[in-house]
Amino acid sequence: MRKICGVAIARQGGILLSQGTYIGFIDPDDWIEKDMFGKMVNCAESNNCRYCDL
Repeated sequence: MRKICGVAIARQGGILLSQGTYIGFIDPDDWIEKDMFGKMVNCAESNNCRYCDL
């Protein structure tokens, strides 16, 4: 059985397992638009950025 370690450990595990170009995190109390990640990818790629926030 896995030990419950909290959001920081869960996010680190997600980063280590990720295979895509970009990664994003949303907290349970956050509200986002349906196209938020699409806008962020467009912003990052249009401006040759490694990081983007909206």
